[in-house]
Amino acid sequence: MDLHNRLKDLNNLPEEKALKARIYEGIHQPQKKPGFTMWKEACLLIAVAVIALFLVIVPESVPNNQTASGPSVQEIYRYFGGEEGEFSARSSSLYTSIDKVEDQIVYHFFNNLPQYVQEADGKLGPYITDVIVMRDGKEERYQVSDEGMLHVDTGKFYSSDSDMYEEVFSRLYSSSGSSWGSILLPIVVIGVGLYSSIFYKRRKLEQVNPFKGNWWLYIFMIVFLIIIVWGIFDDPLYKPLLVIFALLYGAAIWIATKRSVQSYVAYKFEAVKVIIITITLVIFLLFL
Repeated sequence: MDLHNRLKDLNNLPEEKALKARIYEGIHQPQKKPGFTMWKEACLLIAVAVIALFLVIVPESVPNNQTASGPSVQEIYRYFGGEEGEFSARSSSLYTSIDKVEDQIVYHFFNNLPQYVQEADGKLGPYITDVIVMRDGKEERYQVSDEGMLHVDTGKFYSSDSDMYEEVFSRLYSSSGSSWGSILLPIVVIGVGLYSSIFYKRRKLEQVNPFKGNWWLYIFMIVFLIIIVWGIFDDPLYKPLLVIFALLYGAAIWIATKRSVQSYVAYKFEAVKVIIITITLVIFLLFL
């Protein structure tokens, strides 16, 4: 009864119209959505991409003049598995399938080239490595094969019967040893995909799977993998651009996930999945 009387007294209090109006406006006024969400996401993505690009380029931009083999040859780059008539090497290891040569024997060979080879008539053998020699700030392009070497810039062919040439060719014509990445990437992608399917089925969350209906994400992934394979087996591609493309792919998945996810459990799971796939892609690209 005491509570009933108090409520009755409250109903008899004078009405404050100003307070009532403010409460009404607070309830019925549409809430302002945070603006420029897409701009914030785009700026964050660009910032991450620029940082990644900076970290990749800076180590390469430092000149290496401390070669023990001589002062004239500064750097040597090679492209494993070249073809006659097609030169694919680049003067930077920021391209896929391009390796910077650190072997002192190779530097010694190119610093003293006239001692080991002589100009002759001939043609390249079936096993070829494209080589760029940076000598006194200028590029010299060579195709080194098991039956001789071609100076691409002058068109002169050189032969050699020395043991030094055979040793240099065997060192140049060797795999870079980065094939583990080609195995790791498919394993991670397939593994994450299979675990994702099991995750949603076990928790009976198939209906809240944010990837359901987003077929364009799978097409984007297939196109990206085709570009990577093309960069490995055809012309070298610029790694920083591929890294940025990988970050864009991760951002595209994340934005699509945020806008279509209907469960907090799925939200957390997809966040971890995007991070794993994106990091794996970036690591794979940096070691191509």
